[in-house]
Amino acid sequence: MLDRVADAVEKACPERPVDLTLGVSAELLPAVERRDLDLALVGLPARRRDLNTFPVASVQLSVAMRRDDPLATTGRLHVEDINDRIVVMLSSDAAPASLDRLRSELVAAGLHNLRQLDHRDTAKTATHVRREHTLAVTISPRFGGLAALYDDPQLVVIPLVDGPRQMFGLAWRSDREAEPALQGILGALRNEWADGPTDLSESSLTTEE
Repeated sequence: MLDRVADAVEKACPERPVDLTLGVSAELLPAVERRDLDLALVGLPARRRDLNTFPVASVQLSVAMRRDDPLATTGRLHVEDINDRIVVMLSSDAAPASLDRLRSELVAAGLHNLRQLDHRDTAKTATHVRREHTLAVTISPRFGGLAALYDDPQLVVIPLVDGPRQMFGLAWRSDREAEPALQGILGALRNEWADGPTDLSESSLTTEE
């Protein structure tokens, strides 16, 4: 998604170089508010009064576990399959509004032992799964990014087919929308996603045989 956004911005504004800054939503959103960044690709919702957003991707959640876990041979999971297990997720510090929404929806769906860890370190969470035999909420490592840390021979990641979906979208300052450069960029991005957010799920990925 980040490459697709950057390509669309470059085409819309070829005279202006695109500088990328990587970080978690909790770091990127204040940078947009300070005008240090024009746009940010972040977890949604953003819930910032001075920012506008629109979604670009809807991502299926998955569950990471040890390869010797009783559920590891299951092709897909439902919430009821794991509602008696300890399930962990990252601290909301990384993306407060987005991760709080996911936590609330997972609890409402029936996860009685969902625990948020006191850090936002995916590597530590993967280690927690290996050592404590817990389950962890993630997205497929095949989507890359920090989730790729779960691409580990000791672990298995299985789609959670009826869980809430993680949303990602673009955020920008609402009072800058009339600026000519940003107006053109936003128009190009809206045109790029004219059909709505991209559905990212295990079924949308292909495996090279």
